[in-house]
Amino acid sequence: MNSNNYSVALNFLALTIQDFTFTVYRKLHSKSEKKVNNDIYVGTLPIQSDDKDWREKYWIALSPTDDFESFTCHANDNHYLTKYFLHHLLKNQLSNFAGHVQYSVTSNRFESAIFFTIKEHPQGNEVIRIEPYYLSAEQKFGFLIDFEFHKKDSIPFNREVQKLSLSLDENYKSNKNFYTDKFKKIQSFIGKNSLLHEIFSTSGIASLNIDIEKNLYQLKADTLNSKIYIFRDNKEGQSPFQGIRNYGPLKTLTGKTHFYFAFTDEARDYAVDLYKALRGQLHSTTFPGLSQIFQLSI
Repeated sequence: MNSNNYSVALNFLALTIQDFTFTVYRKLHSKSEKKVNNDIYVGTLPIQSDDKDWREKYWIALSPTDDFESFTCHANDNHYLTKYFLHHLLKNQLSNFAGHVQYSVTSNRFESAIFFTIKEHPQGNEVIRIEPYYLSAEQKFGFLIDFEFHKKDSIPFNREVQKLSLSLDENYKSNKNFYTDKFKKIQSFIGKNSLLHEIFSTSGIASLNIDIEKNLYQLKADTLNSKIYIFRDNKEGQSPFQGIRNYGPLKTLTGKTHFYFAFTDEARDYAVDLYKALRGQLHSTTFPGLSQIFQLSI
């Protein structure tokens, strides 16, 4: 790896405070019991706050529940539970914006995300997707943020949908600026005067003094070394063709090699040209032939 100072902007907004606690309500898990309701979470927690390694499996609720004891949970006690908690907090925070914000919520075993509609079209809606996430490489909690286009079920998939999804550009050609265009959509949403700034206000989400960064997280990155190929006698080179030409293949074939040419009568001239090229008789300056390059007679 090269040690140059590179960084990558992830589509991740970190919490401004990482060391926080929150109250949950728990009860020892039993296979013979069923969930009290669908809002109950199942996971492990430390039995005592001062011993993180001695754990048990619990039914866990975020609001007082009969026969459940309260427990002060640290953010790092259970990363999955903390993400579940952050999703719950964001949903509650959004209830204060009812009628002013158009959004939808997905909460299931595989996905816990909130989709903010930023622009409507006859074909569907442009949305910003936000989902709680734990960036293990940096040991930080926050929210993934991304742009998506949600097509209406009644609309067939077509070029206009592809353009709105950013896979095609304004001229309906392959969008070479796909990631740049997504970045602009995301940056616009998290701008200083944006909706996100209002939702995560300076007072902190759920009065826990937890706010969210307004810039995408910068992660330090390295670059890979140049690709190196190994040839005969363990010679090294960066070009597979020139390496084969200069040193020969790492291993050669044993036994007689057979080549078969199948072609139509109309393609006979092309087949003959290919045969001559493989023998090095057409473009000898660029490709001297299989015999000289690969030590294969034809």
